[in-house]
Amino acid sequence: MSVFGFKCLQIGNADLVGNKFNGHNLSIYLQEYNIESKHLVSKKLSKAQNTYVLRVKKAENYTDAIIKDRLFLEADIVHLHLIHCTEFNINYLPILTRLKPTVITLHEPFFTTGHCLYAFNCDKWKKFCFDCPNLDIPLKTGFDYSSYDFLTKKLAIQNSNISAIVASDYMENIVNKSPIWYGKKIYKLPFGINQDVFKPASNKALAKKRLRIDEDSIVLMFRATKNEFKGLDYIKRALHGLKTDKKIVILAVEKKGLLKEFKHKFKIKEYGWIYDDEKLAELYRAADLFLMPSKQEAFGMMSIEAMSSGVPVVSIKGTSLENITNSPECGFSVEPEQFCETLQKLINNPALIKEKARLSLDYARQHYGKKSYVKGMVEIYKDVIRNHSQTEEAKLTLEQLKKYAPKNTRTINSTRKRDFIYSRKNIGNQAVTTIFGIKFKTKIKDKGAG
Repeated sequence: MSVFGFKCLQIGNADLVGNKFNGHNLSIYLQEYNIESKHLVSKKLSKAQNTYVLRVKKAENYTDAIIKDRLFLEADIVHLHLIHCTEFNINYLPILTRLKPTVITLHEPFFTTGHCLYAFNCDKWKKFCFDCPNLDIPLKTGFDYSSYDFLTKKLAIQNSNISAIVASDYMENIVNKSPIWYGKKIYKLPFGINQDVFKPASNKALAKKRLRIDEDSIVLMFRATKNEFKGLDYIKRALHGLKTDKKIVILAVEKKGLLKEFKHKFKIKEYGWIYDDEKLAELYRAADLFLMPSKQEAFGMMSIEAMSSGVPVVSIKGTSLENITNSPECGFSVEPEQFCETLQKLINNPALIKEKARLSLDYARQHYGKKSYVKGMVEIYKDVIRNHSQTEEAKLTLEQLKKYAPKNTRTINSTRKRDFIYSRKNIGNQAVTTIFGIKFKTKIKDKGAG
């Protein structure tokens, strides 16, 4: 173990996309608290020195390569995130979790179902998935392998020494009912964020002015996305039904061009996907309300960003958001048919918005701070390490893997896949070839010569 107690390895799909829940920020937070943590991803966009991309040859098995890599072999605990978005093969979980203490954060119910990210009204997952009625919802598929995939997940997890982390009562309730996770240790820990970044504006009018928004405007912020789970159709329906003489400004993040139908009714400011938390926090500080009518939501990271910025959240009932936003004391969680009516009520009552903003901020500071999140995670890691039993065969296997592991099997500081695998471009009379981040220059032969 490291001088700081233990070494962590976070394994996930990306770093900056979903950075606050995919292990990226967690790894940074742990380092700030003098705990060694590294992050292994499939796609790297940041320049973080402790974030790695594993170089896997075309014929290599991705999960097998992870197990044989020094990042894995040197870790004292492994934390998996969103591995279903990578080439990770869960059939390797039994051996991986015997070699190393392992936890997985369940970001949605995918590992409790045959194929769905969310099962909606289907209850088959509580016993055994088969003849799936929801093949057309994410993750969409043209073939019904739900029973095969359900059994694959069940055998892999039941034969593994793995524990799960969930962030909400909603997810805890689902996992506790899942036969895939029967008998497994489940930890509940809400996510925490850096509230030195996501904090309220000291002057709301000035925060609006910085974005060229009139201070007497009502600013609505939300995520504009084609993701059918996120409820953009509810927002559009509410905006169409809104009746007010007040200036309404919309701050939309993620996908541009989805709100053209409102360009003559409201002032719309679209930002696309924002990787910079400081820039994102600037938008929250100018907002009066955050709209998040997700049809399915396992936690809702943007809700705690908004609350930490002093912005109340309007959501619909039936997801984790009702509990996460502490509705009705702080947030507003309503039935879908009441969403427009609730938004209208709030726009007509600025004093109520301010009161809910204060209550939301107080609640977020009590429950979603970085310090309590890291402290809770460290306690989980310690408990998992303490309770991990390793057989003699596993110990011998680890020793042999360490003995023959290549010294240099990974790369850092590459932000695009082609940067670290292979790229070629012509510059003048030279061809510049990049292989695994190393550049080679060769003179281009004149085709007219010889």
